Amino acid sequence: MTIDKKSYQDLKKKIQNLEKESYRLRQIKKELMEKQNTLHSQNVNLVKKSIELSDIKRELEDKNYELELIRSQLRSENIRIIQKSIELSDIMRELEDKNYDLERSRSELEAAVTALRESEQKYANLVQESPDPIISLDHKGHFLSFNPIAGKLSGFKLDEVLGKHFTKVNILAKESIPKALKEFALVLSGKDRPPFELTILRKDKISLFMEANPRLISRHKKKPIVQVIFRDITDRKKAEEEKMKLEKQLRRAQKMEAIGTLAGGIAHDFNNIL
Repeated sequence: MTIDKKSYQDLKKKIQNLEKESYRLRQIKKELMEKQNTLHSQNVNLVKKSIELSDIKRELEDKNYELELIRSQLRSENIRIIQKSIELSDIMRELEDKNYDLERSRSELEAAVTALRESEQKYANLVQESPDPIISLDHKGHFLSFNPIAGKLSGFKLDEVLGKHFTKVNILAKESIPKALKEFALVLSGKDRPPFELTILRKDKISLFMEANPRLISRHKKKPIVQVIFRDITDRKKAEEEKMKLEKQLRRAQKMEAIGTLAGGIAHDFNNIL
């Protein structure tokens, strides 16, 4: 079969076109392959990113869970804080009430202390101005106070007796010391004692008869003291002694009179006999 030149040229041209088209298709295929590879890489990256995003999502979910737990804890803590605040408010109100009561009690105590001091001062003034001797002794028997009339009657000065034991001042007659010690111990034991008599020696050795009336004074958180109020009964004792002396003389006179009467009666009877 004979192909003419024109047909050959047309065929050749078609072949060239086909080759060009084939080359273009190969290029397209190559580009497609490259794009496919690129897409594959992108898909791989997307998968990786998706995995990363899933991990991040899970991490975010965990964080959200932790955050929700923290929020729940915070809510619980806020509720606890509110409750504590309410309790604190109640405590503050109670403290305010206590402070008010304490302030009132302190005012009452201050008033009581002031009244007590005034009372003590009045009592001290009464003791100092008393017409009777008044002394006070500590729990060991040492002089704590010695009012002016006690000094005047005894002749002893205040600084001569303060801090000394009542048996060491030579203010008691020797025969009165055992009785004074016994009564002092009984009063310290808390027993109520009736007045008793003592013989006091003045500084100039003149004896005075005294009636002692002791009492125990208790002091808060302090050792008790013994206060003794004396009454001078010297004149009464002397009057009693004088009365006893006169009664003795009267009994003697009556006895002598009775003897005289008896003797007279005997003499009269004897004369009658004679």
